[in-house]
Amino acid sequence: MKIEGEETKAQIRRTRQDAMNDTAKLLKDKEISEDMHKANEGNVEAMIKKANTQIDDLVKAKSDDVLKM
Repeated sequence: MKIEGEETKAQIRRTRQDAMNDTAKLLKDKEISEDMHKANEGNVEAMIKKANTQIDDLVKAKSDDVLKM
């Protein structure tokens, strides 16, 4: 179960990198302001942190279930 959790986190990191690249490109192309860029980065980081916490909680819960058996 821990391996699946780490693989999922790796996928999330790739998605995070794509989102950060997208918002940086929008800033570079002057399609968004610096403030919007920073807000986008903050939103992405918050979502990633939440997702990683959920993954950690699920892995721990599953590991605890396995150990109870």
